[in-house]
Amino acid sequence: LDSLASRFELTGGSIRNASVTAAFAAANDSGRIEMVHLLMGVERELRKQGRLIKRDEFPELYRR
Repeated sequence: LDSLASRFELTGGSIRNASVTAAFAAANDSGRIEMVHLLMGVERELRKQGRLIKRDEFPELYRR
């Protein structure tokens, strides 16, 4: 989690929203929240803020 926190700047509300998104994604998958789910949540939250997302910021998501 430390590496995730150092990669992205998010407010407390955005962290909460990303966590909820990760929980729903995990429920549809394995049922266990993994780093890929957290990254999906962060990516979604950044997109909602209008930030341009680059593939190299989320290499773990685009390897799948």
